[in-house]
Amino acid sequence: MTLLASWLRSVLGESARLQALAAETVILERERDRAESLPNQLRAQFGGDRGAALGTAIEGAWTVHLHPERAEGHVGIWGPSGAGKSYFAILLLQFLLRSGVRRFVIADPKAETVELAKRLIVDFAKRLPSHEAESFLGRVVCLDLFGASTLPRLQVLAPQEGLDPEIHAFTVANLITNELDNGGLGVRQEPIFHRVIEALIRARLPLTVLPTALAAPELLDALAEAHEPAPLFRALAARLRKESRDRILGLVSRTERLLRLRQVRLALGGSPDCIDFTKLLDDRITLINLAPPHGSTDVGRFLAGLIWVQLNHAIRRRPNGSEPAYVCVDEWPTFLSAGGASLADTFEDLLRMARSKGVFLTVLSQDLASVAKVSRSIVDVVRNNLHLQAIFRAQDAGAWDFALPVSGTRMRPPGPPWEEYRPGYLDRGAELTLLREQLLRLPDRTCYLVDRRGGLPGLLMRTADVRLEATVSEVRALEERAAASGAVATVAELAAGEQKVTRMVERLLGVAPQEDSEMIASARQRWASRPMGMG
Repeated sequence: MTLLASWLRSVLGESARLQALAAETVILERERDRAESLPNQLRAQFGGDRGAALGTAIEGAWTVHLHPERAEGHVGIWGPSGAGKSYFAILLLQFLLRSGVRRFVIADPKAETVELAKRLIVDFAKRLPSHEAESFLGRVVCLDLFGASTLPRLQVLAPQEGLDPEIHAFTVANLITNELDNGGLGVRQEPIFHRVIEALIRARLPLTVLPTALAAPELLDALAEAHEPAPLFRALAARLRKESRDRILGLVSRTERLLRLRQVRLALGGSPDCIDFTKLLDDRITLINLAPPHGSTDVGRFLAGLIWVQLNHAIRRRPNGSEPAYVCVDEWPTFLSAGGASLADTFEDLLRMARSKGVFLTVLSQDLASVAKVSRSIVDVVRNNLHLQAIFRAQDAGAWDFALPVSGTRMRPPGPPWEEYRPGYLDRGAELTLLREQLLRLPDRTCYLVDRRGGLPGLLMRTADVRLEATVSEVRALEERAAASGAVATVAELAAGEQKVTRMVERLLGVAPQEDSEMIASARQRWASRPMGMG
């Protein structure tokens, strides 16, 4: 009996041990599958050998590719200066060029991305057959808003097809009043700006005439004789006469502040026409340098707003289903802040409909906090409607939780040496905290790449090297060739156009009252002499 019991215990014990081992094996296999599931899914999303090689995955050291079908979407690139945003944008541009895309616009208020793009274009052209290279380089347009020899034709008050003059005037007036609010622009002054700018649009006069129109109501009376609706011009002149002299003087001086640089006055007032941004989108490679001279940040911001408004209108005028075009905006909050919340609301709407027009936007910013200062609602819109996102080292780490790969399979790190190590997994909250801390300390050129259309978190990767071999002389030759475009004019040509406008305004005014002439001359003299070659 004792032997039988002993035998039964040994058999049953062995069976229980085998069952426990089998159960443990199942658990370990399930945990291994769970741990490998996310990396495998990310590799399926960005692996393979198709498309652009963007970099190398940190875990597994495999090459990260952007598949062609994923390139047609809006892109957000985020990170501080020097983290690698511009080089990542150039990687995307390189992929587009190799894919045959010949329609894109780069707008940059600090010139870094534009200069890299010029070198990339030169390098790419050298790899093409000679006849293709000639055609390719002939598409390049360089717009330097503060150039020394050529400037863009940017008569932003020129009537635009399909755009009501009142709406057109409101958009431009909003940019001006938003920039001048820091100087205490009053509520009564805003509608004055709006209506005077509308009158200039109807009279086909440039923005540089605005200070004169404000200071000399006689100009509006004279315009009423030749332009419709005449009651608008006369009523506006009567209203200006009723305003106090000090208030009008304040409007004139503040407007002159935005027009204090000679390059700006020539670009805005030296040509009767404005660049057709719709044609640029449809048929050109356009590089827009908006880097202002030292001490002119406000002017640069104002011009950035004007450029963004023009691009906005151009995108909306495109027919649905047009050929793909790409628009890259560096330092994107600079453009948004130029128009305040109203321009941010316009961008939200634009994101939703640009894709149907065949336009895909790429925006670069240091963080989302800068965007939130303009509009809180746009932050959620951006996170959800920018399809592809690259997040470099971030100070606002809590804004990027959707990109952090919380898997529930991250092993608990060792504690202090005096504590006994207890193996196991971090809970999801602790893992998220750890990933946020790592995001704050990411090295340069390391980012999380996220495709919001796939429903997966980000892939941690190091971006690929960008080798640009174009020389300074080759870039200069590209700039000289692009200067032959009809979108730009020489400084001498624009100066002659400005003189023509001045003479026409003088003829309309006849002999202006001495006090008005002195007030305008005084304002111009105040801003004419600027240090450091600022105009």
